[in-house]
Amino acid sequence: MPKGTQTKKPTRTLLILLVTIPLLQACTWTIIPPEPTADPTTVYISVYGRHTRLALPDGPGQLVEYGFGDWRYYAEAERNLFTGAQALFFSSGATLSRRELADPNTAELSRHFFSNRTEAIEVPGDLASQLHEDLLLAWEAGEGEDIRQGSLVFRQSPQRYSLFHNSNHQTAFWLEQLQCEVRGAPFWSNFRVASPAEQ
Repeated sequence: MPKGTQTKKPTRTLLILLVTIPLLQACTWTIIPPEPTADPTTVYISVYGRHTRLALPDGPGQLVEYGFGDWRYYAEAERNLFTGAQALFFSSGATLSRRELADPNTAELSRHFFSNRTEAIEVPGDLASQLHEDLLLAWEAGEGEDIRQGSLVFRQSPQRYSLFHNSNHQTAFWLEQLQCEVRGAPFWSNFRVASPAEQ
């Protein structure tokens, strides 16, 4: 193998990442909640750095929060510039994360979720129940040994992780299952929830 061939791909990838990330950071996506229904329930979308997760009701007074990410970067916590680039362009596998927590009884949502920011959205209760069932089935279908980081549990997912299917894309997809409209490109965690006047 010619000298330097082994380093060409990582070097090229890092250069692409350094150019791409500032552009993606400028992208803001908008969540438009569904019209009010007779049987609403509240779900929570939270920002954790560059990533988002979605929490759904899980029985009286309980929530379960799901996230999606690259196995090595997110679950194994190997977080540096190289593994970040590898996750976006040459991911070796994906993971679902799961966390159980109490339903918040305070306006301090970010403190309750230990997040950078958390927003509450009202959605149809039957759709939230269906999504919860679907995610539970996806969780149970995961393979391999779980990894635990505090209250977060990670399990391998057969889905593919990439720049065009990252944690924020997955959260946006879950929100669309709840009849939310998502406008914009959810590459980054820069989302906003539309006010009633905008809907």
